[in-house]
Formats: sequence, C-alpha cells, structure tokens
Amino acid sequence: MMEKKYLRNILIVIVLLIIFSTILFLILKNKKNNFQENSLNNGLSSENIEQVYLSNNYPVFDKDDHFLGSSNASLKIFVYEDAASLYSAELASTLDKIYFENKDDLAIIFRPFFSPRDVLSKKAALLIECAAEQDKWKEMRAFLFEQAKSNSFALENISEIVSQLNLNEEELQNCLTSSDKYAKIEKLNEDSSQYGVSGAPTIFIGNEMIIGARPYDDYIDLNGDKIEGLKSLIEKKIE
Repeated sequence: MMEKKYLRNILIVIVLLIIFSTILFLILKNKKNNFQENSLNNGLSSENIEQVYLSNNYPVFDKDDHFLGSSNASLKIFVYEDAASLYSAELASTLDKIYFENKDDLAIIFRPFFSPRDVLSKKAALLIECAAEQDKWKEMRAFLFEQAKSNSFALENISEIVSQLNLNEEELQNCLTSSDKYAKIEKLNEDSSQYGVSGAPTIFIGNEMIIGARPYDDYIDLNGDKIEGLKSLIEKKIE
C-alpha cells in the first residue's frame, strides 16, 4: 500500500514538472517573439534584422515609380514604406542623407506598403499617388512623414493639406475617389509579397533585402556584434 502511494506521488510530481516546463517554454517563447517584434517595429537590431538577406526575386524599376535620382543610375534602391509610420519616417531622414551624398550614383524608388485593414496608411499612400498628378508627391510624402513624427494625423482635413502644399483641391478630391488610383496602390502593395516584403520599412539594395529602419552609421547590436549601417552597405555597392 505504501509502495503504491509512493509511486502515485512520484507520478504526480512528474506530471507537475511537465506542466511547469511547458508553461515556462511558452513564456520564454512569447518573450522572444515580443522582443523580435518590438525590435522590428523600432528599427533596432535583432536576430531577424541584423542580417542582409539575399533575394532571388527583387523589384525592378517601372516608369510609373516615384523616385529620386536618375532612372539610368547604376544602383537602384527600392524602399517599401508606410507613409503613416514613425519608423518609415525615421528611415526617410536617413535615405535623404544617403541620396544627397550619392545623388550622381544612385536612384531611390519608393513604393507603398500597408496592412489591408490599415485605413490610415492606405489613405496616406493614396494621397501621395494623387499629389503626383500635380507634381507634388515629394512634398506630400514629406508632409505625411512630419505628421507621423509628431503623431498628429488629420488626413480628413483635405483643405488644410491643400493649403499647406499649394494643391488644387478639386483635382485632389477627384483623384482620391478615383478607382484607378486606388487600384494602383492596392496592386503595388499586393505585388510586394512576391519579393518577400512583410512589413514596412523594407529596403532592397540590388538583390539584398534589409528589414527595418537600418541606421545611417554602423552600430553594435545587443549581442555585441558590429552591424553595417546603410552608409557602409551602399558605399560597397557604389565602389
């Protein structure tokens, strides 16, 4: 009888240890996932962001793209960005610096990325596309990123946007209700998946894909490893 009781107690202890181990594993896994997600969102380094990924399928230049530089530049950088995102806004400042330092050697092409359910990001992408009809896509993009940095979006106030950017309000309003323009940004967004883009910002330098808002300068990651900044990565391509 005592032996049965002893065996039963051992069995209970084993079961409890298995349950505890399972719970601990799930907690640690959740923490790791949260860390990687937060690192991606903040443009910081993590196991998923430190590396430059070689891509077999990467974007190519299209005549309808919005870009800085020359379409004939030897180096083309493609940027999938969310015009309503702080992280894309932070990367935009880095890209401006990169462009002005290397404008004779590269072109930077901008394409939209947004979640299908993200109404704000979709509206921001549409505003850039419509401003392009009045040759003001760069001004609209800069305006939206300034709003993202200050977290002061008011995209429904079209009159305010028109006033600040000196746009034709009637033309802008007509464009914002255009099914063709809406279809264009939807297709650009959908096409991004074929290149492995799953979030914004994502950068392609040739066939190399970089996830997140990579800083301008080299930096040391959380593991103590030196990670190349955009300046170093691009200089290697231009040399």
